[in-house]
Amino acid sequence: MSTKCIIKGLLALGMVFTLGCHSSKQGSAPFGGEMPPDPGEAGRSTLEGIDSNENGVRDDLERIAHKRYPDDSVKRAVFMNYMKAAQGVLLAAEYGKYSDIDEASKVETKAMQCLFDKIDGIEAGENVKILELFLVDTDAREKAFTKMEKWYSGQAMPAGDYENPCEGVL
Repeated sequence: MSTKCIIKGLLALGMVFTLGCHSSKQGSAPFGGEMPPDPGEAGRSTLEGIDSNENGVRDDLERIAHKRYPDDSVKRAVFMNYMKAAQGVLLAAEYGKYSDIDEASKVETKAMQCLFDKIDGIEAGENVKILELFLVDTDAREKAFTKMEKWYSGQAMPAGDYENPCEGVL
């Protein structure tokens, strides 16, 4: 096992212990509903994973959002919106053209701005780190992530100054 995998595993273990530690007020959001079933190993068999409720978020990632925010549907929604956008960039890197990656990157930038607008900076930053740990958890996803990094290399990224970054999410 590589050092990178060991470090990721230790970080993931620490993050899993904090998943249920944040909750506050309730709200309504399009990413509501029940937590999907654990996809198990079948969820790791493809780059796309399993999305049993077809909301655009892999079930394994959605379960993390539900565990982290069991009683706060607003925070859960903006976290899942960011998850969906990050998955979009990964899929675009694997299957798309540069223009697809560019467009997916803009969606991710907007989703990240929404995340930081609705969740305090430290907690939002924790969410980004949690997603980084679990988004790229197979060889195929690592390969797509490497393609994405290659595309991002040397790119000037937009700052994300959207008037209403959470439009359509809340």
